This record gives sequence, C-alpha cells and structure tokens, in this order.
Amino acid sequence: MKSRILLFALAALVLTSCQEKASVSESSSYAYTVEILEGETWWPGVIAHAHLFPLTRKSSYSFDFFGDNAGNQGQPLLISNLGRYIWNEEPFAFTVDQGTITCRCDLADFQTGKSGNTLKEVYLHCSSSFFPPSGLIPAPELFTLAQFNTWIEFTYMQNQEGIMEYARQIIRQGFEPGVLMIDEGWFKTYGDWEFHEGRFPDPHGMMKELKEMGFKLMLWMCPYYTPDGAFWKEQWLDYSQKGDTIWIVNAENPDFPAVMQWWDGFSNVIDLSNPKGKAWFKQQLDYLVEEYGVDGFKLDGGDAPHYSAARYLTDFRSYKRDITPNGHSELFNKIGLDYPFNEYRAAWKMGGQPIAM
Repeated sequence: MKSRILLFALAALVLTSCQEKASVSESSSYAYTVEILEGETWWPGVIAHAHLFPLTRKSSYSFDFFGDNAGNQGQPLLISNLGRYIWNEEPFAFTVDQGTITCRCDLADFQTGKSGNTLKEVYLHCSSSFFPPSGLIPAPELFTLAQFNTWIEFTYMQNQEGIMEYARQIIRQGFEPGVLMIDEGWFKTYGDWEFHEGRFPDPHGMMKELKEMGFKLMLWMCPYYTPDGAFWKEQWLDYSQKGDTIWIVNAENPDFPAVMQWWDGFSNVIDLSNPKGKAWFKQQLDYLVEEYGVDGFKLDGGDAPHYSAARYLTDFRSYKRDITPNGHSELFNKIGLDYPFNEYRAAWKMGGQPIAM
C-alpha cells in the first residue's frame, strides 16, 4: 500500500498490471479476437503485472480491468512489437490462450489497428490518438531532488518531535534537503484534515522550520471519511439538513453515506462525481496549502476496487449514475492535476498527464 516508486504518467501509459485471473464473458456486448502472430509479443496496460509480460503465442493470461487496477496503474490498452494495438475507452476483460487474444466489454466497442512495425511506433500512435501529452510535467523537484517519506520511520504514529528529528538527521548525514512527505497519521481522523493536537503541538512552527531547512513539503491524503463520531455527525447533519451530500450514498437510504471496506477499516467515500463532493475535497487541500504552506500531496487510496460493489456493506449509489469504479479512480487522479507536487500509487487512464507515480 505504501509503494514509493516514482513513475511519470507521461510514460505510465506503458503498462499497468493485475493479479487475479479474469474470465471473459460470452455475453458481453462488444468483442474482439485476434491471433498472435509468430514472433509477435503483446504488452497489456497492467503495470503491476509487467513482470509477466510480454505475452506470446505460448502465454496463458487473463485480466479484467473493470473495478481492478491490480493495486497500481491501469490503461485499457494492448500493444504489440509488430505495431498492432487494441484500445477501449472503458474497462474491459481479456484472455490470452492458445495463441489467441479475446477481448470483451459491456460498455464500449474496441478501437484496433496497426501503426508502424515496432513497439515504439505503435506506442507513439496510441499516445497521440488516445492520451495525448498535456505538455505539462509534475514539479521538477520530484525528479531533481531526493524524496524522503516518514512512513517507514513512524507508520501510523506520525508526530512533530519525530519528524523534526528525522529531518535534522537527513541534514546531519550529509543529504541535501529534498521533498519531505509526511505520511498517513498526521491528521485527527479521516475527513477531519487538521493536524492531531496531541502529536503535533505546533504544526505551524514545524512546517515553517522544515521550509527554512529547505524541504518541499507534502501531506498524505485520501478520499475517505471516518463514518462515526462527533465530527462526522456534525458534517452529516449539515449536509442532510440542506438535502445535500458529498459522499457515495446508501442506495436504499440515500440520506446516509454508504460504508466501504479498505485497508484501514471501514469508511465513507467522498463522491468526486458529485460537484459538491469534489469542491469539498478540494477545499480541504487548498486550506492546507494556504494555512500551513504545504507544497502538495501524496494522494493515496482511490483504487478502482474501492468503488466496486464487493467492498460495500450495502448497495450504493453515486451522483453520476453510469460511472464505473475505474471512472471514480480517474476522478481522484485528476485532483492531482491542480497540485504540481503530487504523488499517486493507483491510477486509471492518466497517460500523458503531469502525475507522479
């Protein structure tokens, strides 16, 4: 969950990965089948499974992009070293078996073809056609400076005294100050994005001193919300009395947020397909920038499975009714476009965008 591998999404189209074997339904609305040629190798957009690729005539492999990004980055694309490609705007399932690739999708038809005779040529064609580079990059300091992260030092027990000593040790050991990410645990509770008073007695002073030492500062954030306690009740009453919501809701009782299980327990989920949910989340980020001088954010969670039915305790409903789990993940990725200092682990269809992975 705490991967620190920095990949740039301009190149990240390249490959994304998935772990479970997926079956390709015969009843899907759209299908495409292609035989793998002799000497041909295929590279799917499942980054986490890159060690399993390329796929050849002898390979046996299945994956379903719908609601799954294999804990990393996903791109609905397959490209071959002979210049062939398979693309879909929506998540799809595919199987490679006995020299044949079979793709099926319930939501959109496939776009296929050939461009050039090499992996490079077909990649460049797909990039310009389906995810053209924005011309922007993340903050250069993410690449030109070292990145230091407090998770290994403190895990969930982030604290001011420890972080300051960690930063001083970095300097004492002869390292240049770089990007310092204060990881999960600095806040009061999920959704209440203020420094924990008990462990951070003077957050303003801490951030000021770290800046004076030369560090660029990033805070861990996620789109989840602790579903109980006084703070939650206050927020819920405020929105429910106005007939509004910022969360993905319980389908049977939309006055209440739905509850989702993830690696840190059970939480409500901010609905970024709802303009009010997006505005609320952005307001929290912008407050931290203005109040504490934060340079940017490590935006964690937002995995496609966290928006899939299997993770929820009840049926749920989003503001945008036809959005896929992957679409929710993509909306979370797009939040980072407003903050050049950004870092993600999980992504969907963000090739060509200034996102650091």
